[in-house]
Formats: sequence, C-alpha cells, structure tokens
Amino acid sequence: MSNRLGTPQSALRATAIVAAVTNPTALGATLTLPFGTAQWQAVLSLAFIWVASATVGSRLISVLIKDANNNIIWQSQVATALVASTTLNGFLGGAVPNTNSAGPPITYYAPLPFDLPIPPAAVIEVIDTASISVADTCSIAAIISG
Repeated sequence: MSNRLGTPQSALRATAIVAAVTNPTALGATLTLPFGTAQWQAVLSLAFIWVASATVGSRLISVLIKDANNNIIWQSQVATALVASTTLNGFLGGAVPNTNSAGPPITYYAPLPFDLPIPPAAVIEVIDTASISVADTCSIAAIISG
C-alpha cells in the first residue's frame, strides 16, 4: 500500500514492559506512528492490551495522543482502575460507544473524533498515571491513514 492520505496502514508495538514517559510523568508504552515525519496522518482506530503485574496498587490508565513537542492533542481516561494481576482490553474508534465493563478482564471502549488528524512525529501513549509497576506490560495497535 502507498502512504498517501486515505490509504489505511497499521502500526504496532509488540507487548513490552512499560517504561517511564513524560508529560505527564507516568509509566506506559509509546507507539510512534509510521511514515516518517513529513506529513499529517489520521488515526482511524486503536486497540491496546494492558496486563497488570502482581504488584499491588490501582493503575489509572489513560490514552494520550501527543504531537512532537509533547502537547496533548487528545486524551481518554479508563473509568475503572486496574488492580494487580488484571487485564485491560481497550478499543477506540470513530463509531465506538463510550462504555466500560468492570471485567474481568476489564474492557474499555471509547470514541475517537472522526479520522482524528495528527501532525508529523505524533505519538500514541497508553499510560498508568499512578505509576504502579514497571513489570506491567502493554501492547498497542492502530489503524491510521497517511
């Protein structure tokens, strides 16, 4: 597929142990979108899986889309806190209703603005604003056009 606007592309970050991220300071996983830094892109949908380790504590999970200067373009907060040894499945998209199941596993659905436009070098972060455990894992997948 080409990288012209309107052609869907997928971007993945395989499951990885969460690490420190900035703005806000938290533990999380970052997905850098493809196609280099020369053009705007549109986020069509996003899915993530957060697996909490056995470390005790309530994780407060947020999804952030930020520009190259760490300015937040869009943000969503999961309504249910994630506790030790629990899994959270998150699905975000244009026609998705804003719902949250208490689980287990916890399932979070949230709408995205239609074809959410983001500038070059933007990133998607799934973070725990409570910064509970570096042993948690997170994987992220997105469908974007660019």
